[in-house]
Parts: sequence; C-alpha cells; structure tokens
Amino acid sequence: MWEGFPPQSNGQNMINHLHGEGLKNLTVDTMRKVRLELEPLLRRWDNMCPEDQDHYIATEVMGWTLGSGENAGLYITEVAELLRVEDFKPTECLTTAYYLFEFFLIPDKVSIQPCGSAAGLFWMVYFKHAYIAAGKKLQQALCKSCIVMRHAITLTKEKPVQGGMMQPINRVLP
Repeated sequence: MWEGFPPQSNGQNMINHLHGEGLKNLTVDTMRKVRLELEPLLRRWDNMCPEDQDHYIATEVMGWTLGSGENAGLYITEVAELLRVEDFKPTECLTTAYYLFEFFLIPDKVSIQPCGSAAGLFWMVYFKHAYIAAGKKLQQALCKSCIVMRHAITLTKEKPVQGGMMQPINRVLP
C-alpha cells in the first residue's frame, strides 16, 4: 500500500510514541494559545512549495533527519526506519496526510469539518470546539493541524516515550 515504506511499517510506526501523555494533556486553552502564536509560521508555510512543506513536516513535525552517505536522500525516522524523501508527501497525498494526522488524533477531541464559503469548499480541524487549522485541501488542513499539535505538545514539556522528537523547534522558515 505504501510504496517506499519498509514492509513492516505501512506507516503505522511513523510517530506512534506521541500517543503518550503529551497528547492526553493538551487543553483547549493550550491549543488556542499555540494556534495564535503560530499564525505567522502557518502563513509562511502556506507560501512554501509542496516539496518544502513536506520537508518541514518530516523534519520539524515528525523529527526525522536526512541521511548521509549510503542513506543520502532518505529520511531516517526515530524508529530507525528509512523512507525515501520523494515518498513522503503529506501535502499532496491524502493517504500520507491521513496517516500523519492519525498519530496526532485524540479521539473525541479532534474533528474535521468540511465548510463552504463564497470562495468554495475548505476544511477546518477543531480541538474540541477550538479551531486549530484550515486548508483549501484536506491534506493542507491535516498537515497544519499536526504542526499546531506538535508545537502544543512541545509547550507542555512532556518527555517523549522514545526518540527525540519533542525538542523545541527553533528553526525559522524562509
């Protein structure tokens, strides 16, 4: 199903350690605060090309690093899996975006709503009743919601179960 993923994976081990306390401790107030703080970053993210958006999601949200040497051109995940850069496209592929979102999903707290306006259909993601992301395409809304949730988890200063993904994000988008 997921060409380029290791056979044992099919995307299921992408960031499964996030199902810990970091997600459970998120509150509506935290999500609102983070969403407002990230507005400039999300606007810059919207203006990036899809390849740069995918790279940002892989390195900043997922915490993956780009390989070197024999692993050049591959993302090395926190569970020591290798993934070709060109196979990770959550901004374009709904399946990849869904698997990404699934690992940030908090049952009964996160919802996706299709909405309409004079400009056409768009998608909104809510944490309980608080708006956290929107996009013209569902993939964009899912990716942006994962950026917000990732930053919110970092803000709660929870320790990750494995890997080093929960380090503060200090990079500045171009």
